[in-house]
Amino acid sequence: VRDLEATIVAGDDRQVVLITRAAPIAAADGGFLGVRGISSDATERYIMARLLTQNERRFRDHFESIGTCVATYVPVEDGADFILRDFNLAAERTERVERRAILGRRLTEVFPGVEEFGLLEVMRRVHRTGLAESHPIGEYRDGRIEGWRENFVFRLETGEISKYDRGSHTTS
Repeated sequence: VRDLEATIVAGDDRQVVLITRAAPIAAADGGFLGVRGISSDATERYIMARLLTQNERRFRDHFESIGTCVATYVPVEDGADFILRDFNLAAERTERVERRAILGRRLTEVFPGVEEFGLLEVMRRVHRTGLAESHPIGEYRDGRIEGWRENFVFRLETGEISKYDRGSHTTS
């Protein structure tokens, strides 16, 4: 069984995307008789996929271009800790880390001062309640970096937690 995709021009000059699922028909003697298949119009699905890809690129461009530090986390252990899922370029510069070195790691491992700073408890509450919260400006320290941070934390529909710094200034 194979799926074949073809773009054809309909009689009214519209381009139509057809998906055909085809399977060989075998003869009783094991020979080949032909092919049977069914085609369906996948034009709308193709257009929607293309729009989704464009929207994802647009989001990624905004995410990477914005000067505000933005990070997204996946809750683990029922929200006791969070795994870093995404981290933008502004956050890399401010926090002095490369995202490829921290994605997939625990928040408390990468930023060991997060609990003392009070942000971890805010993230836990947002995970539990779904209500966005601000974490007031304060000085974050962890032995690697220190600086002033003011955060806004919210839960996405996916259950992930997103955070952006309303203002960051690293002092060391």
